[in-house]
Amino acid sequence: CDNKTVTYSNSSVSPQAHDYVNNVCSFCGDVASGMVVTVSKNGALSAYSTLQAVVSVVANTKEADNVVVKLIDDCHMGDNYVLFKSGYFTLDLNGHEISSTYERDTNEYGAVAISGKNVNVTIIDSGVGGKITGVQNGIMVNDATLAIKGGTIEGGDGIKSLNHPNVTIDGGTIIGDTAIYGNGPNLTVNGGTIIGSAYGIWIGYRGSLTITGGTISAPTHLAKHSSGTITLSLG
Repeated sequence: CDNKTVTYSNSSVSPQAHDYVNNVCSFCGDVASGMVVTVSKNGALSAYSTLQAVVSVVANTKEADNVVVKLIDDCHMGDNYVLFKSGYFTLDLNGHEISSTYERDTNEYGAVAISGKNVNVTIIDSGVGGKITGVQNGIMVNDATLAIKGGTIEGGDGIKSLNHPNVTIDGGTIIGDTAIYGNGPNLTVNGGTIIGSAYGIWIGYRGSLTITGGTISAPTHLAKHSSGTITLSLG
């Protein structure tokens, strides 16, 4: 499937040329050059040259669609970020990096931004060394659902949460001045490594934090607003 002629003892066969559909060969599954990310939806594979192009592909997907967004190369976005507003999917870093130098006074975005009640994202790393890095925040999650199971998330705030999102940390490493900044989150930490140069976890207005496992390393491990709650259940 590459336009090369294969010669056997008595004959030669000319393979079919690649037939790319959504940047994936319909015959052999080869991904076109220049792609950085693939999307699998109910087993159908497509590929894209930017992470931003994936936003419309995963929009309005449901859990039953079995959507996996998988990096196949590093994705350096420069002074930009990617914003997901709907969809239910797994983001597999696959040993690659998503990075952004985006920085604004509002400090409300990260390299990856997840915003709205209609978005549910699980982050894994099926490779080695996968990471998301941002100058301001690694990930911003606003009123959405986020689960971290692998990879490294790093920024001024590793994860910044706003407006009562549901955030679960089962694995991976979160790094920042404040590793996890929570303004009103429902945050559960079951595992992973949390490293803050100032704070490990800060829980803001009407936020809740439950810790059942994991490691926190910071000058101040935990801090909260007077209306926040912290529950430790370490066995």
